[in-house]
Amino acid sequence: MMMLRQVVGCWCSSSSLVAASVASGGVDGYLRRGRIHKRFAVTRSNDSGIVRDSMEDVFGGFNNNLVSFLPNRVVFSLSGKDATTFLQGVTTNNISEIENEPIMYTMLLSGKGRTVCDAFVVKKETGTVENPSYLIDIDKELSDTIRKYIKWYKLRSKIVLQEEPNYEVVATINSNIVFSGWKGGKDPRIAALDEGRLSRFIVDKSQKDNERSNDDVTVDYMGEEYKRLRIKLGLGEGDMDHPSGKAIPLHCNLDWLHGVSWSKGCYIGQELTARSHHQGVVRRRIMPISFQSNDFIESGAEVRSASDDKEIGTILSKFDEGALALMRLSNVFRHKDASFYVHCNGHAIPCQIHEPFWWKQHSQ
Repeated sequence: MMMLRQVVGCWCSSSSLVAASVASGGVDGYLRRGRIHKRFAVTRSNDSGIVRDSMEDVFGGFNNNLVSFLPNRVVFSLSGKDATTFLQGVTTNNISEIENEPIMYTMLLSGKGRTVCDAFVVKKETGTVENPSYLIDIDKELSDTIRKYIKWYKLRSKIVLQEEPNYEVVATINSNIVFSGWKGGKDPRIAALDEGRLSRFIVDKSQKDNERSNDDVTVDYMGEEYKRLRIKLGLGEGDMDHPSGKAIPLHCNLDWLHGVSWSKGCYIGQELTARSHHQGVVRRRIMPISFQSNDFIESGAEVRSASDDKEIGTILSKFDEGALALMRLSNVFRHKDASFYVHCNGHAIPCQIHEPFWWKQHSQ
């Protein structure tokens, strides 16, 4: 039987790997010791049925100096003598490098390598070398989950976890304004590619009204504009997009969003993530999709290919006329001029699948 291998969303037979390229969804690379080498890259034809978004396509539809508060997020503090060592052992990113980053994106994993929650971490200025302190921004729905997780793995670590009701999470869009006292900076997931158009902060509520001092600022207190933007960007977030205990980190694009360190030491759940990375096999990834109407679309609905009526993805979160979906990459990039639809409650809603601009560095 001919062996099939996947390279960043593209299937090909082992016997065809010697070819430099394939007309559609081809690969460029070489085979070494019967395995796909890391230099393989996708080279897709321009007439495939995927919409390739540019940065302007995404950010152009949003106001300048937009401040969006995120009420669906909650802030915890983790402090104590062993806080840094503990975080280093339970997060995917390298916490020891947070001194060089104003805000860090990471995940906490279960022992089986499944996502517990995504998190943004900021080091508190009030902490000391002997008693460091961190602020952690997570999905509010997972507050009890994170408490149980920390308690389970704490053992004898000298740490204290507590919810911080006096802090909240804020995103700024198309803005270079930095308000005094806000902790954070450029969104670390795409900071190198979006020219700093998206930033994220953890804010002391006593300083919440700083944004009102600038007449050029537009304020979104419900976080709706941020959600619309992150869905267009293809950025999963929270339990809806990264189901706790079920999601696989690389399916959530953790490796492409600078949320994992391949050089740090061991951490809980490392084995599955590291093995998938080094084998170069990621069969599914979160992608944005769009449609003309979402009246019948629900989380869990199937995305299908119109050419063969096969299920190729599952809807996660949605907002207005967009959604995030966990897509089977081999099916998405298989056909030229493919068309897709969402099947939900007996309705077939035509949709388009988008390839975010920040995928370019990984799929050229």
